[in-house]
Amino acid sequence: MVRLHHQDDRRERRKGEADGIADKGSPGRLGASSVGGIQRVAGGWRAGGDDLESRRAPGRVDGKLKPNEERWSRIRPGPARSGSPECIVSSGPPKTVLVFNYHRVGAETAGDPFSMLHTVSLGALRRQVRLLARLGPFVSLDQIRDGRGLGRLSFAITFDDVSGTILSAATFLRERSIPFAICPCTELTDRGFGVRDKVYWVVRLLPEQELREAVRKAAGQEVVAGGKGFSFYRFTKRPDLDADWLETEIIDPLLAGIQGAERRMAEAGAYLNWRDIRRSFCGQSDGLVTIVNHGWRHRPMDRFTEEQVAEDVERSAERFRQELGMEPAWYAVPFGRASASLAARLAAALRPRGYRGILWVGRSGYAAGGEGTGLIHIPRIQAPRGLWRLLRRLPSYVKRRAASALDAVAAESAE
Repeated sequence: MVRLHHQDDRRERRKGEADGIADKGSPGRLGASSVGGIQRVAGGWRAGGDDLESRRAPGRVDGKLKPNEERWSRIRPGPARSGSPECIVSSGPPKTVLVFNYHRVGAETAGDPFSMLHTVSLGALRRQVRLLARLGPFVSLDQIRDGRGLGRLSFAITFDDVSGTILSAATFLRERSIPFAICPCTELTDRGFGVRDKVYWVVRLLPEQELREAVRKAAGQEVVAGGKGFSFYRFTKRPDLDADWLETEIIDPLLAGIQGAERRMAEAGAYLNWRDIRRSFCGQSDGLVTIVNHGWRHRPMDRFTEEQVAEDVERSAERFRQELGMEPAWYAVPFGRASASLAARLAAALRPRGYRGILWVGRSGYAAGGEGTGLIHIPRIQAPRGLWRLLRRLPSYVKRRAASALDAVAAESAE
């Protein structure tokens, strides 16, 4: 599997170099006015076909490949899905922001359980950023919130969990004055690992039959019914399960079968600690970094009561005050599943503390614009692993743009 990813990276690198988006920034065969099959035109960009792939007709014009004009269509955001009382709705032309979320940046390492965390290679991230920078400006979360400096199509970048692998990516972004946000989960920052890392180690280092038997004993035969269709990894992400029960009754007993697992996880340095964050991201004069609260224990919050949500917010905020001398104004929901009930509980805990917005995860862009006074709900998109996956999916992200993450969830569920 790892070898195949490396082959994909090499193929994407060759394609990127051909289309002028290589890491070295060479102009490429298509010149500065087009990239990856996307052509600059008056007032914006045009892309080939519904999947944004490069579509080229035979023949050349002035030494360049000639695009098939009959298959080009302008990228235009559709009407915003409104309805949330707390979203920002501009009185002027709507603006679309695509917020791409990254976790681990680098190569996947065979046998390394931490590689199971969503991983995008540094080369792929660079190519994605170079492409998107030609389509519109990169903006900060506060700019999205206030409607400042937005183009018709804008982009933002966040890094959840703050893996130790993101430092090179942060340097790359800073060299280009691109704003970004880091989202530490305080348990991961304190301990160096969390419950999801326990799952990664269990899945990678224990036989599947042992995992199935542990679930069967704790949860019943019907849970593992279906033979090969059962996935321990997916089972541990089920929102209907009590997170404490899952960890204490299934995950921890399995982890105990791996010698020195917790010590090895802590010593691996998979996540930046507070000292790393202070040194790399605090007190910088460029103002490019936004620090976001990603919660206390990184648990699915769907089943949390209002009291549990308030406790998560307070305990995580206290760690930020103790270690960084500040409390973030943004909250990134662990696992990011948006629901009206959880949004209401989070709003009750975050609004009195002066938070500006909540970050969720979905498949939609965000319809931003104008100034607002409410707590906003922004959908984020998990960054695709490669450039060409991004190109194929970009039109759907724009088409699905919503005035709130809650609207986006409703629309995606209806599809």
